[in-house]
Amino acid sequence: MNLTNMEKKVLLGYLRNPSAEARELANILDINFWSVMKARKRLLDSGILRFVLIPNLERIGAEILFSGFGSVKNSGLNKATEIMNDSFFFMAREDGKGFAMGMSKNYTDFYENLLDFAERYRYIRPDYFGIRVLPVKFTTFWRFGDFYELLSHSYGIGVEEVKNGVEISGEYSFRKGEPEVYAALLEHPDWSGEKIARYLGTSRQRILRLREKFVSEGLYRKKGIVEVKRMGYEVLLFVSWKTRPHTYGEMIEKMKAHPMPPVVFAASTPAEGFAIAVFKNFRESRDITAKLSGWVNPEKNMPEEPELMFISIQDTRFPRYFDFGGSVRNILNCYSK
Repeated sequence: MNLTNMEKKVLLGYLRNPSAEARELANILDINFWSVMKARKRLLDSGILRFVLIPNLERIGAEILFSGFGSVKNSGLNKATEIMNDSFFFMAREDGKGFAMGMSKNYTDFYENLLDFAERYRYIRPDYFGIRVLPVKFTTFWRFGDFYELLSHSYGIGVEEVKNGVEISGEYSFRKGEPEVYAALLEHPDWSGEKIARYLGTSRQRILRLREKFVSEGLYRKKGIVEVKRMGYEVLLFVSWKTRPHTYGEMIEKMKAHPMPPVVFAASTPAEGFAIAVFKNFRESRDITAKLSGWVNPEKNMPEEPELMFISIQDTRFPRYFDFGGSVRNILNCYSK
């Protein structure tokens, strides 16, 4: 879909400042309020832009971040994915291969689901399969569904960022009835307080009060997500790697020096990590893969070549695309209505 320069600027504005009201964003971008409203409507109606709520994993008690990747058998896979579907917040699958990212309350929950998934359906092909499990407490999130750098680099447009929100550590103690409201807000981030109230059979005032409380407690943050299929991108790259812990600081410095705009998700610990990058074509991806290979040094940082998986975006199914409601319900042990 072709965007006008105005729409590109508004899109970048919301990716940079997703919580901004239209009038506030108009001031940031120095453009007309009604132009912002018109561009926003077209971006949302076309499906290019949508807003999600990303949970604070530590605050809700998620101890494990994980990714599974590799070759898959297509027969019965749709049914098989239902077994762990509530643990996933992102899934991408092309014929014969795919990967998924998710979160679990602890190692016990993670391995119970994984074994059930693998044993009941045996959909994994043994020729290529891998798992990365990162303890949230020791994980650095380089990017978490951040598309601003990708599009800012592509369009050659920069937008000011207005800092807001709160950073609070430590697990939050949910009171009775709060987990259901929290999960519903993440499942339906575009619903009004009144619609959420009707869905849960409670009052609008309670929903608005809890939503304000969850924001003040730093339980989630609003994020603008781009639907890459609609934007003309062709290649999705999943990268998984291992690191020598004593060289982790050096790797962080390299990441800061080479931020790599195509990367839209990246998480790592001193031992391992994984990331997602998006490209217009396969040739564009060669630069980033060459940089990654250049970092490989068994004595200094990466003990082995990173695992790479290229997927055609236009041929890919996305059963989950930064959707957190199911995984949050799974962790908080509250069920959908």
